[in-house]
Amino acid sequence: MPAMEDPELPPAAWTVLKFGGSSVADPAHWPTIERAVRDVIARGERPILVCSALAGVSDDLEQLLAELDNGGSGEERIARLRRRHEKLAAALEVDADQLLEGCRRELDELLLSAHHLPRLPAALRAQIMALGELMSTKLGAAWLRKRGLSAEWRDARELLVARPPLPGASAQQQYLSASCPYDSDRTLQRQLEGIRAEVVVTQGFIARNSEGFTVLLGRGGSDTAAAVLAAKLQAKGLEIWSDVPGIFSANPHRIPDARLLEELSYEEAETLAALGARVLHRGSLEPVRTAGIPLQLRWTHDASVRGTRIGAVETDPGFCGISSRHHLCLITVERSTGAAVGFLAGVASCFQEEALSMELVASSPTRIRTVIDLSRAPGIVDRLPSLTKSLGDYGRARIDRAIASVSLVGRDLKSRLPRIARWVASLEDDELLMIDQAANDLSFTMLVPAERADSILERAHADVFEEGDLCADRFGPTWRELNNRQSRQLQAAS
Repeated sequence: MPAMEDPELPPAAWTVLKFGGSSVADPAHWPTIERAVRDVIARGERPILVCSALAGVSDDLEQLLAELDNGGSGEERIARLRRRHEKLAAALEVDADQLLEGCRRELDELLLSAHHLPRLPAALRAQIMALGELMSTKLGAAWLRKRGLSAEWRDARELLVARPPLPGASAQQQYLSASCPYDSDRTLQRQLEGIRAEVVVTQGFIARNSEGFTVLLGRGGSDTAAAVLAAKLQAKGLEIWSDVPGIFSANPHRIPDARLLEELSYEEAETLAALGARVLHRGSLEPVRTAGIPLQLRWTHDASVRGTRIGAVETDPGFCGISSRHHLCLITVERSTGAAVGFLAGVASCFQEEALSMELVASSPTRIRTVIDLSRAPGIVDRLPSLTKSLGDYGRARIDRAIASVSLVGRDLKSRLPRIARWVASLEDDELLMIDQAANDLSFTMLVPAERADSILERAHADVFEEGDLCADRFGPTWRELNNRQSRQLQAAS
């Protein structure tokens, strides 16, 4: 009688925990990280811990690259990076020399290569930038083992493979702002299920391409990497922990009376992220939304705070938040001669050739105005002269920098248009450059001078977010209330 094949066991129940740079940089936060890991294990699930580089390290590495491009040695900045990691290792009582020796040797080799080049190529930049995440996770995994957890450190480049680059993509796009597919991956699931450790520790921000070279997932790429891993593993949940409790009705660091949003739909969260809510990177939402995985934003400073839960929920009509974006560029194209037919298509083709996204498009037969986000990817500013030249085939192009946007976000905003109109009418003539109502009725955006944006946002929050416009069941405490509560807890503990 032929032997029967063993039936395939069901996939493990994974939960992905992502901790940001401010969380992993402070030794006082590692007990919170440990508790989050143990809570997942206690629920009968398997945790994957995804960590960013220590806060400020990616910025320091970028400054190091700039110094090398300008002929400098970067010695002082390298010494500073080493001191930061040694200080954290000492606080965690783990051996920095042993744990980070491989990363230090790799950096020395990369710097030796860099000194012979007039400008560092994108591939070499990616390798150097990746070291921040590699070092932080080496220290973190060792500390968890010291705390009695069996922790397996894994290089994210073994787990995530970037998509092939688009035709004509620059080296910067290929190596510094890559993206990864997020389809369910049974091969990866089996690979990680074979690990017997209680927790797998890996990095955000980095992956490899099909040739095995290091690539970066762009700014905010740690959130994106965690979401891609969650989708590939068909995880039960994704938790993103940071120095704020979740998404607020406005930037809480600017408006202390902004209120915590305890529940959002995927669409609302994605809109807020796209329009400036920096606590959540927009690239982290599509993978979990496609896979139907709930995403929970948590506060490293106080795990008892509910945070923001994002999922497939039907929220009530009304405003949920207001956000702003800076580093925008307004491009106006005035049609000079010829028929209007094909004007928009021709202008759009110029943006496509330069691999630039048109946002907030307003058009008429003789004029097109659109916005591009200069911070979205490296090298965008360098493409503006070429874009302006190609737009000249369709009309006279003008580029205005120092532009920002202020956006109201919520559901069924068309029913709130009278309220919005009254508020917009209160703006000064030189404060409003352009308006845009999203086709999905989730946002209403005003384009404004950058120096006026903060004042306009504060006025809008005070005017629009009043009793009667809020869905009280999904709004939590204000940032001011949460800070006061935390202060009282710290005083009681001391």
